[in-house]
Amino acid sequence: MKRFARWAVVGLTLAMGPSLILLTPAAAHEKRVARHGMMTVRAAQDGVEIDAMVVMRVGGERAVSVLSRYDLNRDGKLNAAEGALLADSVSPDVMGGLVLRQGKVALKPTAAEGRARRVERDLFEVAILVTWPARLEAGTAFSIRETVGHMGASQTAIQMQASALPPLSLRTARGLGRKGIVGPAVLSPESPAFVFTVRDARIAPGDGQRTQRTGLSPTP
Repeated sequence: MKRFARWAVVGLTLAMGPSLILLTPAAAHEKRVARHGMMTVRAAQDGVEIDAMVVMRVGGERAVSVLSRYDLNRDGKLNAAEGALLADSVSPDVMGGLVLRQGKVALKPTAAEGRARRVERDLFEVAILVTWPARLEAGTAFSIRETVGHMGASQTAIQMQASALPPLSLRTARGLGRKGIVGPAVLSPESPAFVFTVRDARIAPGDGQRTQRTGLSPTP
């Protein structure tokens, strides 16, 4: 799937999620810094690819300072180039200490890209899209967590949701979730496990040898 299409798919899925994950400008101002994210699992030739879009909204005096620094042409807006510069500079804050593991092995992303936009005079939003490839084996667990020691002083825990593209679907102990989306779960160094299973519609129920189990859960 082409990169621009991934932005569109993950962004659409994010917009379909519960309102709790979509922060209004007022909520962002109140919290000053707020993060949320969506992971989308999709079938690939050698397994799956997992896209994670992590969004951070920053409000207040910090936002005013950052926006003035990257509004290079002083037009009160952020064009594509200015937004890319801003996103690159704050991407460590956006991603924090998020680490995705397959079993005990940390996965390495094959692509990462950032975008930023000005929401109000003192509010901006940055989105980082990261992609990890993975080969699935029956019973293999995936885990994503906020690693201890990597969260900045101004950061908050991240609210994360997950979804899958057909023919894959996700399920938790509570079922399919709203519109096929599971979560949200709060990820922080102390957060509880967030576990779900991936089901492939092309595989008949009971085919235990090919059923893939996947989970988002902090590792010990």
